[in-house]
Amino acid sequence: MHIKKDIDFIIVGSGPGGATVAKELSQKKKKVFILEWGGNDPLTGSFWYGAKTLLVPGKSMLFTNQLLGMVRGITTGGSTVHYYATCFPAPFEMLKSYGIDITNESEEMRNDLPVAPLKDEMIGPMATDMAHPFATTALFASGVFRFDKMFSRRNTLQIMVKAKDELGGRLTDSGGIRKVLDDNEKRKLSRGYERAKKILRNAGAKGIFKTGYLAAHPGGTVKVGKLVDSNLKTEYENLYVCEAIFY
Repeated sequence: MHIKKDIDFIIVGSGPGGATVAKELSQKKKKVFILEWGGNDPLTGSFWYGAKTLLVPGKSMLFTNQLLGMVRGITTGGSTVHYYATCFPAPFEMLKSYGIDITNESEEMRNDLPVAPLKDEMIGPMATDMAHPFATTALFASGVFRFDKMFSRRNTLQIMVKAKDELGGRLTDSGGIRKVLDDNEKRKLSRGYERAKKILRNAGAKGIFKTGYLAAHPGGTVKVGKLVDSNLKTEYENLYVCEAIFY
């Protein structure tokens, strides 16, 4: 691949972080070159679109040595195209403690985007972050050998149990991932499962089971103050990490 020498900035990834930086640099008349590994097919929301952008082993689906699945969207727009436009208020005070103030940027975003609570008519029978296709239910069930539940999507109520893991893990030179889910983190998920089970039982659910572990959303983060400074600059000159989520 040949990159013209008159390019001012090269951005790796077309997700919300990279796309936003590219937009703002372009508005300042800078010449920007975006590198994107994924394709540019229309967003259909179908299972097959999700499968080819999220579930390709060794590319979009990585496994740790504990067989913990880590998914990332390999497509124009990045993983965010799969996450249903959900968001939460930015933790301004926490970010300020690291020397990062995004108050103005947050206000600009709210002026540009129609940020608002989800309308009632857009909420389905399940939790909003579990609005996945039928075939995904079959995959989850078969993954824990509950073949009897593979085709029970219309009669299934699902609850996603989430837990914040500890900092740790690494990427290998070949692009793999090494991450250990320790006993404390497993206990957090087990407690969440017990709570979810009570909710389901109270709702009249039967045949309750849990699926395997899966990591998504920020599949990897960069620690501010250690690997990047408050300007998000790495130890290398002119190399910055401008991801959408920072902790």
